[in-house]
Amino acid sequence: MSAFNLVDWILTIAAIIVSWQLHSAVLRQPPTATPAQSALPGGGSAPPVSRQPVTLEERLERVHAAGGYRELADFLRGATLAYEEIVMAFARGDLQDVLPLLGPAVREAFARAIADRQERGESLSTTVIGVAAEPVDAGIDGGTAWLEVRFATELVSASTDREGRLIGGDPRHVAEVAEVWTFSRDVASLDPNWTLVATDEDG
Repeated sequence: MSAFNLVDWILTIAAIIVSWQLHSAVLRQPPTATPAQSALPGGGSAPPVSRQPVTLEERLERVHAAGGYRELADFLRGATLAYEEIVMAFARGDLQDVLPLLGPAVREAFARAIADRQERGESLSTTVIGVAAEPVDAGIDGGTAWLEVRFATELVSASTDREGRLIGGDPRHVAEVAEVWTFSRDVASLDPNWTLVATDEDG
């Protein structure tokens, strides 16, 4: 999150981002038909089956059909609220109210980043001005649905040291931030809520 100027955030969640990217790189591969290579009389072979890319709309529909969400608009509204709550909780240094929204690895990384910041005596203030959300990828991995959402955010953020001196951000400047957050849920679960399992910069 370079626009946040939060070096501690980047260093702490770097391992999570790399791990998830390796995992999701497999998930993002669109299902393709296996080429038909059965032998034909005369030594020929059947022509390969055409491989058509799976569109985002089709991936979203698969998640919807599997019971991932009822309406995409409702999901995006909930994801936006979760995004704002998590960003503000991280800035306050208190994750208690958003713990149900965080996957185990993200929860641990955020908590460690907050502890490191507090140990250094630094403070972070963040005000979210506006957020726009759109889906960028989705899929089903076994019984787990996952959905990547791009958040384009306007916010004011600044960090200070223990003496109150500005060390990052600008309390008088509205910054524009673009991130992709990945949410997942067990489609067999009675709990309709999604959890945040990864964050990444956009671009």
